[in-house]
Amino acid sequence: MKAGRFIFALSLIMAFTTLLAHQATFSGDAVNADYTKIKTPTRGRFAPEWQFVTLPVGFQTSYYDYMPGSYNGEPLCLQPVTSSGGYDAGGFYFVYHATETSSAERRVYSTYFDENDEFYSTNYLGQSDIREGYPGLAIDSDLADPFFVWHCDIDNDGMQEILISYDSFHLLGFPGVLVVPEVIIDDDIEACAEVFPRQDNEYNWPYVHIGPSPLEAPYKRLYVVANNYTEHESGYAAHNPIIAYADYNSNDQSINLANLNWRYNTVAQMDAWDVPDPEFYQGNHTFFVTEDSGTVGFVGYSNSTQEIYVYKNDNYGEGEFTEFIQNYRFPQDNIQNQNGEWVFAETSGEPYDNLYFSFTKCTNFNSVLVNDSKLFFPGNMALRRDNDDGSFQWFLNLTYAKVYGFDLQEGEFFFSDLSPKGAHPSDNTPMIPWDLDENGIVDEYDDEGNVTMELGWPFYYWDSEDAWDENNWKISQNDDEGWLAVVWQDALYSKLAHDGVSGYDSWMDKPEICIAISMDSGETWADPIRMHANNQTDDGNYVPELVGLNPCYIYPADKIEYLYTDNQGNKHGLLRLGFFDDHSHGSYVAGNGTNDGGELSFMSLDITFNYEGVDGTDESPAFANDLGQNYPNPFNPETTISYSLAKDGHVNLSIYNVRGQKVKTLLNSRQISGANTVTWNGKNEQGETVSGGVYFYKLQTENQALTRKMLLLK
Repeated sequence: MKAGRFIFALSLIMAFTTLLAHQATFSGDAVNADYTKIKTPTRGRFAPEWQFVTLPVGFQTSYYDYMPGSYNGEPLCLQPVTSSGGYDAGGFYFVYHATETSSAERRVYSTYFDENDEFYSTNYLGQSDIREGYPGLAIDSDLADPFFVWHCDIDNDGMQEILISYDSFHLLGFPGVLVVPEVIIDDDIEACAEVFPRQDNEYNWPYVHIGPSPLEAPYKRLYVVANNYTEHESGYAAHNPIIAYADYNSNDQSINLANLNWRYNTVAQMDAWDVPDPEFYQGNHTFFVTEDSGTVGFVGYSNSTQEIYVYKNDNYGEGEFTEFIQNYRFPQDNIQNQNGEWVFAETSGEPYDNLYFSFTKCTNFNSVLVNDSKLFFPGNMALRRDNDDGSFQWFLNLTYAKVYGFDLQEGEFFFSDLSPKGAHPSDNTPMIPWDLDENGIVDEYDDEGNVTMELGWPFYYWDSEDAWDENNWKISQNDDEGWLAVVWQDALYSKLAHDGVSGYDSWMDKPEICIAISMDSGETWADPIRMHANNQTDDGNYVPELVGLNPCYIYPADKIEYLYTDNQGNKHGLLRLGFFDDHSHGSYVAGNGTNDGGELSFMSLDITFNYEGVDGTDESPAFANDLGQNYPNPFNPETTISYSLAKDGHVNLSIYNVRGQKVKTLLNSRQISGANTVTWNGKNEQGETVSGGVYFYKLQTENQALTRKMLLLK
């Protein structure tokens, strides 16, 4: 990882600062560090090669410098190569909101680029000069026509309505022929209002998706999803969604949106988040639609409970949804410096308890479906602890990039470390920043005996109080090739500069763009490509073409395009990136920077989809035994460990805690070669049930030691 490896010790914990948060249950204390000692930063060794195809170029001035594209969708989508009308296509649309001058109204726009990345035209989506925002986009794979949705108060009743339109590209072979917008989600539409769980609900932030129809081809089904914006008893919006859906004939020369049979549904389990006097629950999620079946649903997580969830419907969005939900709090034991002082402790020296890793302020993400069976969506994990009043403490610079997933067929969640990665980044337990080799022992102490660890800050902006607003995680794919790309920004070095850390002045207001790729459908991930404009470093990631720019809110295209195979047999992919080039660092709309506007911008990259030395596979010697991942993992109360011996011999298999203390010896005897299993019941040598948290199991033979990590839930 590019993050610095820092001294983080008891004596370095500063006074707490209060975080602003979206809801009371999320608020808490932010624990920073007084960085008096810094070790040489480490960086990933196996990032893929890349080069520009299209250099960064601005195309639309805007003074609305906050989240111009979608929160949880894909605002940049590729067309098919040809349209059903026989016209060449292959370009892409980028939808966004913008204000053209400092005093103008915020409008929604669509910009079209042709197949050569050349700018073609920009069009308003709405027909009135009123405040509009947060457009969504989906493109019909046959027509090459884009469907657009957005919200605005078109009837001036103080409530937002959701509108839909589309561009008739297939009729003429060029963009800009938009049909009259239609309101499809509104309390004035009787069929819509009938499904409102509470009649004063207001739905914002729409997304549009296209999937198969139960009427079969040439019919397709449009899905328009929006989230509840109304604040009820808790004082915060629960984000429970509404779904509008209608079938259309993709052979029709002109689709009359007003004449479609729009129907509506909600998810009962999600509506239960927003009932009178609830235990407050707010979800952050994205909608998914399978290509070859009628399965649709939501995937996301809750900041308020640290649960990951999927709500799945196998009947084209009609009827009930099935809930899959799992607690995603990963307990973490405290650690000690060599003098016995606790690293995470009160000023009195009393150690913090209840440490855990979980999601923290990574609300703006999309998802992709791999082979119509596995969902992937990106985000983070941070070290936290709960306070007695229901708030939490967030250890700010211990926040790390992850990619999460759900297997639709098996009904199981999973995740991988992206940066930094431990020895086994896809074992469904978090990387431990002071134990990257995952042997249960602190990797390194400084000369004074203090624990050192990797730090992380995967946000665009340096200030922790803006982390809720300034997070943006997006994922793109090429399903045919098995390619995935996760895009985010990292401002750790910028944060260190603002925190006054010596040696980081040149990083002031220079966040990095990060792109982590997979070429095997998410089984393994390369170290991230990093791009920055700091010419005072020699880390190999300086990009002179970014000098003078301030890229933020990076939106990859929904698909990675295959380019070519080079003479070495390496495949190359084209990743297009939309972004906002802010003229001052920090969003003026969000309370930072200055009101001097910026440019909606675009660039594209040729990425080599080949990488060596990828973490995530065991690299045991040729003569090695094998130690499998325990199953289930996480587990409670017991789990099975599998191992295989290359030859007969004496074997010791023992359990250790994160401090390297032996908890239980499972085997200490001669074993025959071949495959074997042993079960651990979660008890120590004294027969006592151990506490939940991360444990390690170590297989020791005459010539080899193998260690793996597991998680006991309580």
